[in-house]
Amino acid sequence: MERYILAVARLLRKAGVKVSSREVLDCVTGLQVTGCSPGAIRDVMLATLVKSPREQIILLSLLKHLWPSEDAQRNGNGILPVAQTRDGSGRAQSSGEVGVDFLAALLTPAYFEPEIWASLAVESLTAEQLSGSEDLEALARQAQINLDWFMVKHGLEKSYANNTRLQMMAKQRLARVQTLIRHNIESRIIRMMGEPGLLKVMCNADFFLRGHSFLPDQQAEIRHQLAILAKKLSMRTSSRYRRSTGVRGTIDLRRTCNRSMRSAGIPIKLERRRKTLQLSELVVLCDISQSVAPYSYFMLSLVYTAQNLNRKKVRSFVFVDDIEEVTALLRDLPFNQAIGRINKESRTTVSTLSNFGRVFGKFREKYLSSINRKACMVILGDGKNHWRPPRTEDLAIIAKHVERIYWLNPLPAEQWNTGDSAMGHYAPFCHRVLECRNLSQLAEFVHAIAKGG
Repeated sequence: MERYILAVARLLRKAGVKVSSREVLDCVTGLQVTGCSPGAIRDVMLATLVKSPREQIILLSLLKHLWPSEDAQRNGNGILPVAQTRDGSGRAQSSGEVGVDFLAALLTPAYFEPEIWASLAVESLTAEQLSGSEDLEALARQAQINLDWFMVKHGLEKSYANNTRLQMMAKQRLARVQTLIRHNIESRIIRMMGEPGLLKVMCNADFFLRGHSFLPDQQAEIRHQLAILAKKLSMRTSSRYRRSTGVRGTIDLRRTCNRSMRSAGIPIKLERRRKTLQLSELVVLCDISQSVAPYSYFMLSLVYTAQNLNRKKVRSFVFVDDIEEVTALLRDLPFNQAIGRINKESRTTVSTLSNFGRVFGKFREKYLSSINRKACMVILGDGKNHWRPPRTEDLAIIAKHVERIYWLNPLPAEQWNTGDSAMGHYAPFCHRVLECRNLSQLAEFVHAIAKGG
């Protein structure tokens, strides 16, 4: 058992979870008390080896495949038999045939076998797709497409809109199939790749490293983490110091020397000081074109929380090839309602293609005079200008007016300055240009801006 625990600790460390030797010893000691049943091992590991909800999710993704359920064990570690279609082959003979069978099965009151349909969806993925993709959500979506998933959902909504009972039954069955598709993809990857596949599954469970797509059971923790980041984003470290009454802060030599005069020049007590915190003045420009729309939703959720913490000093703008302020919408409405209003009512596009040069010109003309010179500007966008004039002179004027500009680009750094990207033209006017497409990178940016870096 000790060797088994060490193997789990090694895999956790490879997945980015810090596990100390003391915690491994605590796990061994706990199992000596509770016994070694699968349930006891899971509970003891959760209590000793991990320290946060994020790390718990990574550990559970590992244990799920180390101890598959009884149904999964009977069917080969979650890889279930190939489903049978009308011709008995398990493959559709024409486009839409699988969808017709799937819809019929969903609406049949008799016993429904979600494992069979999940297996059919996963079996449609090739070995190259499974081993080559790092995004398991993209694989799951492709498996759903191969099952005519979205055609089936549309058929349900269109043809059975008035039958609430039937729709509820179908939705529950779809949710079960969706869960099994994800599990079966993970199981196939692990069987194909071994330990590297297991690490891929664990890293995909880490929502700090995921992109804009998150699993439903992770939404509450994502909102919690965004609230923490938003609180840090709304505050910044001042250049001024204040007296510290505790043990934190740097030593204040002047106060220490003055106080030592009371004890014959002996500094019996050290006086300390630390920098004060002040509200940040933020201006956020968010690209909501189709290429970065999911990341914009993710960023706007952070801005929404920060704006509610710091209502007077955060201004928000959205743009495609025109720009509009949405501060009032994000401040006064619930988030989902505000996003809906932005999508329907905002006048941000003429050609549907992003045009950063035109946007910077419009911003300079309409809004720059009302922006405080101590404000910090954050731009979220991929920098793709679609071969239009970059108009860097407008961004140069904006950069001189505000204190600093941060540019968050959701694309990998190696894709900057390729194709129609104009990042090379805009980067010299920014304090920092950062790659930001997941929660971990966003946290690094928030820590940097809070410290004034």
